[in-house]
Amino acid sequence: YTLADATTLTYDASVDSYQDRAERARVIAAACALAYILDPTNAADYVARVESELHQGLDDLRTEKEARQAKEWAYNVMPAGAAFVSYLCLDIMYNDLDPTKRAEMEDDCDYIADNHRDHTWDASWHGIAGTKDLYHGDLAAFRSHAEDYLAYLRKETTTDGVFVQGCGYTRSRLTHEKRMQKHVFMDLCVRHDFHDFYGDPLFQKLYEWAYGYNLTPFRRAWTFGDAKTSKRHTWNLGALKVHRFSDRAARYVRWACGPWAPEDDEERRRLVHFILGDREPAVEALQPVSRVFDDGGAWFYEERDDPHALAIAMWNATKSEDHSHKDTNAIDFAAYGAHVLRNSSYSGWDSGDWRWIHDRAESGNTVLIDGQDHRRKYGAGIIEGLTGGAIDYARGDSGPALRGGRHFRNLFFIHPDPSANLPGYAILVDRIEADDAADTASIVLHPNSESEPEVLAERRHYRLGHTGQNWVEHSAGLDVFYASQPETVTVKTGFLAGKGADEMANARYLSARYPTNDIGVAVLATVLFPHDDDHPSRPMTAFVPTGATGGARVALSEEVIDTVLCSDGSDQLMTEDGLSFQAEATLYRHRGPVLRHYLVCRGKHFDDGGVRRRGFSCEQPISLWAADSGAIVTLAAETSITWYLPGISAVQLDGNDLPVQEQGDGYLCVRVPAGQHRLEFINVTRRIDVLNHGGAWLWHIDPPDALERLQPDRSRFDDLRPTSDYTLQAMSAADS
Repeated sequence: YTLADATTLTYDASVDSYQDRAERARVIAAACALAYILDPTNAADYVARVESELHQGLDDLRTEKEARQAKEWAYNVMPAGAAFVSYLCLDIMYNDLDPTKRAEMEDDCDYIADNHRDHTWDASWHGIAGTKDLYHGDLAAFRSHAEDYLAYLRKETTTDGVFVQGCGYTRSRLTHEKRMQKHVFMDLCVRHDFHDFYGDPLFQKLYEWAYGYNLTPFRRAWTFGDAKTSKRHTWNLGALKVHRFSDRAARYVRWACGPWAPEDDEERRRLVHFILGDREPAVEALQPVSRVFDDGGAWFYEERDDPHALAIAMWNATKSEDHSHKDTNAIDFAAYGAHVLRNSSYSGWDSGDWRWIHDRAESGNTVLIDGQDHRRKYGAGIIEGLTGGAIDYARGDSGPALRGGRHFRNLFFIHPDPSANLPGYAILVDRIEADDAADTASIVLHPNSESEPEVLAERRHYRLGHTGQNWVEHSAGLDVFYASQPETVTVKTGFLAGKGADEMANARYLSARYPTNDIGVAVLATVLFPHDDDHPSRPMTAFVPTGATGGARVALSEEVIDTVLCSDGSDQLMTEDGLSFQAEATLYRHRGPVLRHYLVCRGKHFDDGGVRRRGFSCEQPISLWAADSGAIVTLAAETSITWYLPGISAVQLDGNDLPVQEQGDGYLCVRVPAGQHRLEFINVTRRIDVLNHGGAWLWHIDPPDALERLQPDRSRFDDLRPTSDYTLQAMSAADS
């Protein structure tokens, strides 16, 4: 900001764009009002500027609005933004303005406020109408609009703080410079003791979600709802005032805005920035970590702050608004700097192939029953999830969204392990419950591409390219491996909205169609494996034991193999190598012969089949992720769980032993309360493989990092295999 702005900015009524003229009037009002405060010696100059330039601007805006009687956004929201800041300016200069000119400007602003199209842009309408009432001292009318404004924002926000208009309109509603009446009206409400928005937990959560979970690792909006792919957060007014809600929100702003722009890159700071941006931005960034929002969706992030990091999100809001799409259980996958899967996005209201973008579920990464469009734009939320382990998990429930039945989407995000050079990826396990057993299920996946997918194996393995906008440099692509083989896989064409290369009239996408069983159920697994030049794809093979509805093995390295299996969950199934499970899905990792960890979704049993058993059993379906050190579990009701693990002597919850119901060699049964818990397994035997190699005895210690500390170069041991097993109780690092 410079004081010179207040005496150099002019209003030009000959500019063709009404929207641009409204923006110029807003800027003149803001610049002159701030100069009046900061430079009282020359206050008369700034008053004169308002009486000439702003006076002309408001008269021009009103005249054209009257003549056009237009209902479009540009003739309602934009002049409302100019009038909003003009009211503030007139209030500040009130006693110094010529009464006649002041009255004329007030009348112009009042006309704009009184003739704002109502019940279309509610935040804008209540914001400008309430400001007009406040300016004129009609506190009863102000409070009435403030109550409607508060109710509207609550209606647009889930209990967990997710903004149901989608990730693009989060910025437009809550932070946009040119539409200040939509979000600065809340600051007027706080100032005049109507409602403490800053201290309200709902709005604290809203702003924390808006800056912490609204963006991909390359800092562009997730493509849910009317979200332009170019949308990002900048150091605008919303970012500069967010500390008023919470320090956490301010630290998220540093993450969202910090790496991409200097703090003075946005439009010049003027009146409202001066008033509300009264604290320096947070210095320490807070990177979002994987989190489930029960009534909004799940956001899973790799734990490194890099634009090429992996992240995947699933949308499932429990209510919808005008900018919502049919996105229930839709996913957006960001990997290595690109949207490797995205949804239809937004180019502007009623732009592009509008009905397809805005009102067709097939335009997103969704599931359809018998090809029918979704009937609602909201679902039943995320009904369970797990984060904090090597695998993140969320289960979305379509609720009433689908025609012809119900859809449960289980999303697994397998975190990369850079220390072992193991890449990350994702798996979908979709459970479809059709009302009619003759119906089919279809899984739709959209890359950000207009190129034909490469068929690596018909009806099994497809490679999807990327031809969209490069927001950062990348060479990303995605392999889709159908672990449940479809009846058909069709390459279709549909419109993708966006900016520049992200807008494609003939984008390609995959539609995989499956039958349901004799009661209308299908449980289907799909592996989504991103790759780029530095992270090549890995071998994937089908592995479907008798009774399973799908399965695959992913060879992450010569030693490390992941296996995913799915079924309807009704029976206990066994693999050819002796592993057994009863669950809707399981995902487990072996390093050589050793089970490293496993995840079970809606299951009662898992047993790795080893000599020293690892697994669990219980009476009620639960979901969990477990390793030798402990487990993260979620269960609807208190349940007895028997854990199988060598040497296990206790299970702790919050540092306290759970009461033991039964115990023996290598197993322990405890009662676990309802809810989500992190459990610790106590006194678990470490596994020691003793190898005789040319007369030298080598000890391979589990966990492997103990051996790596002793011998960093393990290459010479590659040809060795265990000849016998021994166990050692309570072995310390020093002992090893």
